Amino acid sequence: NVRAVARLAEVHPDTIRRNEDLYGEIRTLRGENPRRAAPSRPTPRESADLRDMTARFHAARTDIQHLRAALATAQAVAHQTLGEIGPALDRSESQQLKDEAADLRVQLTNARALVRDGERRIESLQGELDATRELARDYLRELTAAHQESALLRRDLSALKIQRARNSQQPKLTGHGRASASLGAEPDR
Repeated sequence: NVRAVARLAEVHPDTIRRNEDLYGEIRTLRGENPRRAAPSRPTPRESADLRDMTARFHAARTDIQHLRAALATAQAVAHQTLGEIGPALDRSESQQLKDEAADLRVQLTNARALVRDGERRIESLQGELDATRELARDYLRELTAAHQESALLRRDLSALKIQRARNSQQPKLTGHGRASASLGAEPDR
């Protein structure tokens, strides 16, 4: 039986069915006539390929055995570790850890609420700050305009003082038509 041979060889039954020589021999031993004629001698290339495939098959089987052993060791260590840790945490410690985690969640929620409140307060203060800045700009514009107007008034006042001083230095007209201060000049006080 192909399956029995495959099980003993630790390979899949299709692997045996694909190998014409092996499949034909199994059928012959069972008393069946193989469907195909006996294969001719393999070429040197086919023989080399068969040797290479056989070597790779044995190497893969060895790797699988090593991996199974490593897995078994890792499982044993894991079970041992879990067995040591499990009893160490009794129910009261476990409940205490759960309570601490719940307390931390509450603290985190409260901290997030405080942050949101702080952000809202900052936004509110930012609005007030913007309004205050605009008011300060308006005052600054008014102050600048007042300084400019004051400078103009000082200039005009200086010009008037200069003109007054000039007028006071010019000879005054007497009743006979002599030269005197300009017609619109104010009398000296």
